[in-house]
Amino acid sequence: MTKLSTSQRSLLERNIKARSMAFLPVNSSLASRPNIPAILLQEEPDPSTEPALSEYQPPPTCLDDSVTLKQGVMNRSKLIEGGKRLRKNWSNCYLAVTHYYLLFFKDMKSAQSGSKPEIIIDLTGAMISWSPEKSSRKNCFQVSTVAGQQVLLQEECALTCKEWFDLIKNAIHRLPMVSICDESDNYDKQGSKLKRSKSTKQYRKREDLAENELSTSFPLTVSQSANNIPSERRKKIKERLRQFLRRRPTLESLREKGIFKDEPVFGGKLDILCLRDKQMVPKFVQQCVQAIEAKDLTADGLYRACGNLSQVQRLRFQINNDDFNGIWAEDDVHVLTGLLKMFFRDMKEPLFPCDRFDALMKIIVLSDRKTKLESLTKLVNALPKPNYETLKHILSHLLRVKEHSDQNRMHIQNLAIVFGPTLMWPENDSNNFALDMMLRMHQNQIIEFLLLEFDNMF
Repeated sequence: MTKLSTSQRSLLERNIKARSMAFLPVNSSLASRPNIPAILLQEEPDPSTEPALSEYQPPPTCLDDSVTLKQGVMNRSKLIEGGKRLRKNWSNCYLAVTHYYLLFFKDMKSAQSGSKPEIIIDLTGAMISWSPEKSSRKNCFQVSTVAGQQVLLQEECALTCKEWFDLIKNAIHRLPMVSICDESDNYDKQGSKLKRSKSTKQYRKREDLAENELSTSFPLTVSQSANNIPSERRKKIKERLRQFLRRRPTLESLREKGIFKDEPVFGGKLDILCLRDKQMVPKFVQQCVQAIEAKDLTADGLYRACGNLSQVQRLRFQINNDDFNGIWAEDDVHVLTGLLKMFFRDMKEPLFPCDRFDALMKIIVLSDRKTKLESLTKLVNALPKPNYETLKHILSHLLRVKEHSDQNRMHIQNLAIVFGPTLMWPENDSNNFALDMMLRMHQNQIIEFLLLEFDNMF
């Protein structure tokens, strides 16, 4: 294991501060994955034959051909960034591989013009593995870093993809193994003087606790015990403990195992909520709509004005604990409208399921109004029963809001702007601003059309 210099240790400490999730364990055998093409299962070059790199290099600010091992066009999708799991969104990029980093540019023009990379991934301590289960696309592999980043890379050509995989894997293996501790550190932790943030200190405390528990199995004192353990074995023990602490399961895996449970009302699935409430429209939606209509439908900017977010979150907590009294005790109608919008936006799947989104986009651009009405009516009638009844309930409420448009200034067009992106969205973002704006306009037009043709459709 390579001893880190002061600058290297400082960089690593900054990386650890950003770490909030651990990496999924990588399967040791690729042969058990039938979805990987045969070309990808060929024997890979032995990275041990390559000379190891020891001198730390800061991340480049632009593309430098002199230090680039390979560059070209790839498809990428960020999975985790800053400890937060992201919605899978494939986009085309120009990738450059150096000895120390992966540099992601928007395109070849940006890379060759000296522009700053959009994403820089540090390969020190990174992990790489084939990941056919992460996407329906062929030839996907995942790169995970010690800073908590996870990114999927994909190339249509299996041979080209394997070249990228082998190159990145060799670059990772040529980098030195990292150790937070100095080699001369004893188990009493007297040698480290690095400043750490609160989260890093807590992480180190867990390591200290694990190592102290390990030391109790020896009959000697802590310092004597450490001295009696061979240096190489001591390094392996420390590294195994760190790997164990890093490999915390993801939120999704905890949900699958039933360890972490979703909120009872918010952020769940509509059909499950309706099944629990034993009615086709969730109890929360019914009571919130009734409370809004009982308060003040003439309030200016209803559904467009924002309520106090802390109050909204307080009511959310109460409702998740099956306490609906706060809805009726709330004086600010904008807090209630914000709460209702939050419910629909936080659902795991929108009121119009994602698999209907493309069909909706095609219907709304039809020029013939009669054909558009028939097609949209057919699609709405085909919705699951809870979705259909909840949609009908919320649209009828919005029409009652519109009846007071002289006071609240919420005409059908304004209501459509608010509820277009609230009741429907695509499964994956396009990563194209112009396309996103066009889709947003179509979403608004769908809600507007539903409100205008409500009596003909329901």
